[in-house]
This record gives sequence, C-alpha cells and structure tokens, in this order.
Amino acid sequence: MVGGRERPGEPAGSSTHPASVGSALADVLPNGGRICAPGETVRRLRPHWARLGITRLARQTGLDRLGIPVFAAIRPNALTLAVNQGKGTDDDAASASALMEAAEYAIAEQPDAPTFVAAPADLLAAGERVFEPVRQMRADLRWRTDAPIPWLTGRTLATGAAVFVPLEAARLDHTERAFGDLQRSSNGLASGNDEEEAILHAVCELIERDAMTLHAYRSPDRAAALRIDPGRFAHPAVRDLTDRIEAAGFCVDLHDLTTTIGVPVIQAVLRDARLPARRQLDLAGGIGCHPLASQAALRALTEAAQTRITNIAGARDDIDPAEYGELLRAGLAPDPAAGAASGAAPASLDVADGSPGALLAAVLARLAAAGVEEGIVARLGGAREGISVVKVFIPQLEDRPANPHWRPGPRWIAAMLSA
Repeated sequence: MVGGRERPGEPAGSSTHPASVGSALADVLPNGGRICAPGETVRRLRPHWARLGITRLARQTGLDRLGIPVFAAIRPNALTLAVNQGKGTDDDAASASALMEAAEYAIAEQPDAPTFVAAPADLLAAGERVFEPVRQMRADLRWRTDAPIPWLTGRTLATGAAVFVPLEAARLDHTERAFGDLQRSSNGLASGNDEEEAILHAVCELIERDAMTLHAYRSPDRAAALRIDPGRFAHPAVRDLTDRIEAAGFCVDLHDLTTTIGVPVIQAVLRDARLPARRQLDLAGGIGCHPLASQAALRALTEAAQTRITNIAGARDDIDPAEYGELLRAGLAPDPAAGAASGAAPASLDVADGSPGALLAAVLARLAAAGVEEGIVARLGGAREGISVVKVFIPQLEDRPANPHWRPGPRWIAAMLSA
C-alpha cells in the first residue's frame, strides 16, 4: 500500500545487518529519539500484556527478503485493530514499536483517565473552553450543544490552559458509531515512555498527515521534482539503508513532502526491481516526519519495509481483499527515464539537544510561525503500564488520509492557490 498504514515508523536497521546509526545529535538519535533503550520498554510492558489484551508477539521479518525487523502484537478482542505492527534497528526496537502501538490502541479503546458528563452549552455558559470536533463529523450534521456527553480534561499545547475534549473524539472504537458519525482514528494518537515523548510523536504524525494531504494534489511533474538523493542527508545511515535495500533487489525513491511548516516530512517508495509495477501493491510506501531530516528518512524507509510485510502477511483488519487486485493508479508508474535522484534533503530544525522536550519545543515553534496555534492534548492513560498515551488535536492541519469526512481547510486552499 503506497503511503503505509496509520502509524509512524522507527529508525532503520536490523540485528544482522545494522545500519550505521550515530549516537550524537548528527541528524539521527539513539533509540530513535526515545528516552530509554527499547529493551527496557519491552520489559516494562511484559507484565501488562493480559490487561492490554495482548496474547502474543510475532516476528514477521522473515516474510520478506529485506531483513529489516518487523514484529506484530496480537490483541484478538480489540475494539479496533487486532494486529499492531512495529519495526526498528533490531528485534528489541521492533518489539517495542509493536507493543507500544498495541498498548496505545488498547488504552485509547478504554481510556484510563477521569471523565465527567455535561452539555457543551453548560460548559460554555460557565466560561469553560471546549474542543468542538466538527472536522471529524459529517458535513451535513451539526455539533449539538444541548445534549450531555462525556468529557476529558485536556490542555492547549501553547499555554497549558484547560480545554475540555469530548471523550468520543479521543476514544477508539470501531464497533459502534459516535455522535455526528464522528470519525475516530489513530491520527494524533501516540504513546511514549513519558508524556513529552508521546506528544512529540503525535504532533509529528499530524504534520505528516497534513503533508500527505497537500502532496496528493501536486502535479506528477512537481512530485517527481521532489526526489531526494539519499547521499545528501546529513547522516550516512540513510545512504547505508538505501544501499542495503537496493542490494536486496529493490528500487528506492525518497521524496521531500515538507510543507511551509518546515518540519521535515519524507516519503519512501519501494518496488521490486525484478518485476514490473502493475498493481498498487507492487509499490510499498512509508512516510516519516521528524525535526531531524535523517531521522524522518529512516522512519519513512522502515515504514515502507513494514508496508511490504503488512501486505504479504495480510493479517491487518483494515486490509480490503480488493486491494490485492487494484491496478496501479495513473501517475504512480515508475518513469524509466527519470534518472538518478539529485534533490537536496530538507533542512533539519535547529534544536538545543535531542531530548523529546527540546525537539517538541522546536516543532511547536515552527507550527506557531506558520500560523498553526490551536494544538490540544488529552491524556488517555498509561501510568499503570509505565508509559504515557495521549491524543493530540490540531484542527488547522489537513487530515484527508485519516478522515473520510475531510473537507478542504485554509491550508489546502492556500496550497492550491500557490501551486
């Protein structure tokens, strides 16, 4: 599937063919930017599998010849996806990635956070600030203020001021509908070893979806012009990984999807060099967003590798069997005359250090500079498991890939006018 499924990736590599990931703040971070080693995260979560509904952890790496570790955490009684995948530099990192995604889904299905019931009109009359999830609702349905609904207490990312968030806007449940045919997705849902780490991942995912929305409307010529030379990233791990993928018999394209926000967004597309690309699933895509461009590229590459295994395994609940026969859409066919990519990598953000707090501050500053200042975060839980799970909303960002109720917003309109 081009573009991957709804999760961000991890850095590249494997236990048998390690990528040259550096340990200094040279555009790639140790542990993929997480605050502790992935093995520690795995050990911390292991006692909580039963409560989270996780019954097993499957190593899927051998389903493909790339050798990039991919694991799947299985939750048979999930209210959403029963299979959550992860990838990373080695088996520990891939295991941690899969388990953290499974944990965040489980907690988002049944949030472990205080709630209360009130009508929006009553909260507004009391001078409280509320988040109205109108962009997640069908356009023909109105946001009702008279009906009592359950709420979470959130806060703004800019000032920390309290904002009340409808529980159903943050909760995941694919077994029943919410008010306004509300679209409940994992967009902006993230976990971390602490809250700053979780918020950083969530915000980057929202920026990523915004970039994907805008990129989808670029002309094929404009999209082709955004191909990046892997050797022009600041860290050699990107070139190392693309070389390794090509040595396994694949063609690799990296595209710069970075928007006016300025936080690097990279798309990776893989295809088997031995076979013609005729179907959609002959291409495997991944997207990565991170303040450091090399880290974003590694996330995109490993997500593309995971996408291949997702399609090979066929175990995810959100795969439509018809996808396997879908012909390649116009404009996506590889151009044999394109030649080698020569574009430059996007600039990384200037950050004081590699801590989640410093990286998050840099990202929020770029959002504010772009006029995007409405970020809200709600805690969903995770304290019992020793992690943090949050849901972040930034309604000014576009979200078409994750929202069937999407309609064009100001950023999309501005992008179309400047195209």
